[in-house]
Amino acid sequence: MTEKEYKEHIQYTHNAYCRIVIRHASIDAARMLFAKWKREISLEYLTEEKFVPLSTTDEYFQVPDYGETYPFSVRGQTIFLDSCSLAVALARLPEQTQEEMFLYYFQLPTMKSLDSSASKKADGKAEGAQTAGDNNGFFTPNSKIDFSNVKIEPLFEEAVDFETFSKSDFRAVKVKECVAVPKSKKLLQFTLDDGTGTDRTILSGIHAYYEPEELVGKTLIAITNLPPRAMMGIESCGMLLSAVCEENGEEKLNLLMVDNHIPAGAKLY
Repeated sequence: MTEKEYKEHIQYTHNAYCRIVIRHASIDAARMLFAKWKREISLEYLTEEKFVPLSTTDEYFQVPDYGETYPFSVRGQTIFLDSCSLAVALARLPEQTQEEMFLYYFQLPTMKSLDSSASKKADGKAEGAQTAGDNNGFFTPNSKIDFSNVKIEPLFEEAVDFETFSKSDFRAVKVKECVAVPKSKKLLQFTLDDGTGTDRTILSGIHAYYEPEELVGKTLIAITNLPPRAMMGIESCGMLLSAVCEENGEEKLNLLMVDNHIPAGAKLY
């Protein structure tokens, strides 16, 4: 068996396992709800004059009404699903299994739908599907994004030797606090956990692209061994990395955000 065939075998086995688990969990949830409904007694035959509330309804097993979508939360993020039974089934799975399914079906670039019919149904709604309150593009396939009007800077022709490159200390940092710098329209002040146990302060001129509160809790990438630089009377110790391009004549900036599973202080090579 070749490596490719082995990977396909593992992938198909994983898909089959997930479908079986979800199907059985859905069946169990449906049986539970059906049993509950059989025990309920309708009081619709009573008129308003005769009706006297003698008890309260047990809403423990009642599925909340979210309209057309149902939330499934994992790893601090929320995904909205069209199927109530699927959301209930996923919620009943072990936490580790939930994370594995989240990474495989919703997070990884090779994202696959749980079934083809659900994929077709979701195409109309999920063109910009993403986690609640998170506009990071992880859930938008490249084929759905229009890059036709994007211009990027040309690559540097001058080569850099590995020794020079390795002098830059790139680290994963976690945003503990982020506030706008008073009297500045551009600067945001970040309080960062860089894994050393001492908070690091970095200022970044990205307020035109982000509000400070939406960046708290994110994991970013910073160069930590740049000389300290004072801005607006505050010492900035490092620089956060962003991706910059031009679209329709305007500069676009995206702060580099990575998986929160990466610990603070992890070095990038």
